[in-house]
Amino acid sequence: MYDLVLCAASFLNTETYNANKNQSFQGAGSYGDIKVRDRRMYVCKTPFSLAMGTAHQITLILEGNPGNLPDILTPVGELERKEAPQLVSAYAFDLQKNALSTQCIPNPNADRVHRFTAYKVGAGPLLPVTLNA
Repeated sequence: MYDLVLCAASFLNTETYNANKNQSFQGAGSYGDIKVRDRRMYVCKTPFSLAMGTAHQITLILEGNPGNLPDILTPVGELERKEAPQLVSAYAFDLQKNALSTQCIPNPNADRVHRFTAYKVGAGPLLPVTLNA
């Protein structure tokens, strides 16, 4: 068996530009010679966790109506994702408390719906694709 999902990047996150740079500072630790590195790592959900009906299939998920798709692709689901009401605008890590905190701002695109179509290769009985609840 195989699992393959190709999806529009906007299915995972509508933000397509990231200007964040990895940063560091010297001076931590009891001798003051430890470098602390802020290496941002973003972990988004995979298409397999976002949508049901993709396991053991070849699935293509595209936003909007792309048109001119080959006949071998059969539409098997309409998916909608809604933007969150808040966006994380800053975060901080307290070394003494070992705690991460975030600051949020209102999302100017809150509740905006993005529509996607899921396609599978072939014809016949193909499992429908739906969003996980």
